[in-house]
Amino acid sequence: MKIIKQLFSSFIRRRGISKSFTREPLFLEMLAQGLGDNFITMVDIGSNDGVESIFALNLKRNKIKVHLLEPDPKNLNKSIKNIRFACKGLGNVQFHQLAISNKTVEDEFFCNPKAPHLNSATLNEDAVIPIPVKYQTLDVFLNDHAIPTPLLIKMDIEGHEVEVLEGFWNYAATRRNIKILMELHPKKYSDTHSLEKILKKYFDVGFKAKYIESAKAPISVKFSEMGMVPVKIVGKRALYQSPTNEFVLMAACKEHLININKSEKVTRNIVRSILIARD
Repeated sequence: MKIIKQLFSSFIRRRGISKSFTREPLFLEMLAQGLGDNFITMVDIGSNDGVESIFALNLKRNKIKVHLLEPDPKNLNKSIKNIRFACKGLGNVQFHQLAISNKTVEDEFFCNPKAPHLNSATLNEDAVIPIPVKYQTLDVFLNDHAIPTPLLIKMDIEGHEVEVLEGFWNYAATRRNIKILMELHPKKYSDTHSLEKILKKYFDVGFKAKYIESAKAPISVKFSEMGMVPVKIVGKRALYQSPTNEFVLMAACKEHLININKSEKVTRNIVRSILIARD
């Protein structure tokens, strides 16, 4: 793992995308844990530049199949170029210009040319330029491409993870060997757009939280109050193993206006990302 990370770091420095790696080392750590030791299929939703797929392909070599989904054609082309450059000889990846949601429909997707990692399925202050795209539910995509389990779903999609989980619910509730790694966006959640409600449904059928990554501070007040001890700290973030589902629902699904490390600084977001699984 250490050698792979060193080689990968060298690659992304040459390609000018090093921020994606150095900024999210704990996300990649969870990705590695989610990939496991056996053959697995990874669906990379909202890739931006292909970094996570590159990491997975180089880590797993001949024990992985990757489907990379990206609605923005510019991001998709960037991902294709980066992966072909970094993963020569690795042909087990397919690219799809597609957005995943809770319905199958032709609709608009909104882009930010200066910061394409902020592209969004909804119009907002960060994403304002509309492009036409095809939306599809994840279960339809998996069935159309005959994708089996074990399965790892990775997504960083600016709050639209709520819709993806809603559209994936019937499939996920009846199968095992599914892992879901997602970056969270608490400011995008509300009573009518609730991550908590859909995540609780997943927990009710046997999904469990495997890892949770803190945001803004390695050990925030909420983590400290629960007596949680990180397994790894990198900068202002920390990785925690086996948090309770109840803690995830409380901490990850809404904003918290709390002090950082009992200081005068405050944050609204105390969780960066989570990995859940139904083994």
